[in-house]
Amino acid sequence: MTEIKDPFTAYEDVECRDGVTRRIYPARLKHKDQIRKLTPLFNDFAIIDNIFSLDTEGENSGLDYTDTAWNAMLEILVLAFDERYSKEEIESFLDLALARQVFTVFYDISSLKKKKLTSIPA
Repeated sequence: MTEIKDPFTAYEDVECRDGVTRRIYPARLKHKDQIRKLTPLFNDFAIIDNIFSLDTEGENSGLDYTDTAWNAMLEILVLAFDERYSKEEIESFLDLALARQVFTVFYDISSLKKKKLTSIPA
């Protein structure tokens, strides 16, 4: 990922697995309800956990996997890419490590960290 180029717009460019560089911006305020609904359903730090989510309410009580977490994560990734790509396209050009980086930008975590670092007295 490259550094933020415009001090008034916090975006980062991410080079995806297919060699194409795509731009990620922080979440839009209009996505508040979707973020509230979807984010608690998946793990945005340990992405691998979303693959191994067990269906605890199904017939086999935990022996079957569910894609609830995975699908919620993909819906947020669609928003992160400004709804320019489908879930299927995102699955083809993104990997687990890059997905975590996308969430860092989308949730504006990197800007929060930078603000905390610059506010620490020397």
